[in-house]
Amino acid sequence: MAPEHFFGKLVDCLLETATSGCAFGEWVKYYPKLATGSFRIEAIFDGPFEQVDPDTEVVVASNQFSLGIKINDLPFLPAKGDKVTIRNVQYSVVDFNEDGQGGGELILHKGC
Repeated sequence: MAPEHFFGKLVDCLLETATSGCAFGEWVKYYPKLATGSFRIEAIFDGPFEQVDPDTEVVVASNQFSLGIKINDLPFLPAKGDKVTIRNVQYSVVDFNEDGQGGGELILHKGC
């Protein structure tokens, strides 16, 4: 077995474990913009945060809603404008970042 194939299988196994409901993941409903219907995937939801400088009370770091996914769970790459329902709240995909190892992060906007 080629080393890159072996590494790919290890990463896929790691992502599968992390996104499962037994670890950090939860079931979400994914609505692709360019197709009809929806499907469920397990993913890791992360809400926004702000880090404030304690001396100046100025926001020095912030983050948006995001969803960590295993790319193999989707039949296609995510696209801007796709929708995701998480905990009965709908989000729009505004960006997608691949990590180069089989996972990715969807940057989400709450609401349509």
